[in-house]
Amino acid sequence: MTQEQLRMQMLAGIITEGQYKVKLNEDEDEDDNDPNSFDINQDWNSLKVLGSETDHQGEWVIFADPKDPYLDEEGYSFAVEKRQIDQVANGEKIGVEDGSSVSHYMTSQDAKNILSQI
Repeated sequence: MTQEQLRMQMLAGIITEGQYKVKLNEDEDEDDNDPNSFDINQDWNSLKVLGSETDHQGEWVIFADPKDPYLDEEGYSFAVEKRQIDQVANGEKIGVEDGSSVSHYMTSQDAKNILSQI
């Protein structure tokens, strides 16, 4: 189940906010350091950092991929929790999960470059 599906279940009252957070943490912890679970083709240098936004889940870094066919429609390509980028920059993780639950490999240097842009 994707993060968005879980969020919708929480908003619809099917699961509690506590259950939602537990499930998110379970999913996040499963693949945090398994190199085989990441999209290794993400070129972080080709993305534009649009800034950051904060919601009830935390602070998110918003990215635009110039090759994204839906960029004009959506206004952005994807978002990643800033906390995860901080963890990669500090060497605690080797990748991040975007808001659509897609895992991306990220180097510490990529993370530091992104953080310097927000």
